[in-house]
Amino acid sequence: MFVILMFAVIIGAVFSFGAMVQAYAGDANTTSVSKSGAKGSTYSVQTKVAEKVIVQRGDTLWDIATEHVVMGGNVRSYVNQLLTINHLQSSQLHEGQVLLLP
Repeated sequence: MFVILMFAVIIGAVFSFGAMVQAYAGDANTTSVSKSGAKGSTYSVQTKVAEKVIVQRGDTLWDIATEHVVMGGNVRSYVNQLLTINHLQSSQLHEGQVLLLP
């Protein structure tokens, strides 16, 4: 009887741990921090983790912008954002280069 009880406790602990990990995992693209103030007020901060793209042979900034811009968005504006975010002085890309996406 004791062995069955211990087995049940261990199984329960394993499943509980899995549920806690899932609950705290959240979205893979965001990091969330919550804090409580001295008077019981709560605030939350979320930061988005930047997406990246690896430049393939023949890729251009225009191609990358066209592929990743929000539907109906301005491709030229997205190209300018790519230039700014990645500190690029020109639109010349190199195979294997990693670009951060806006």
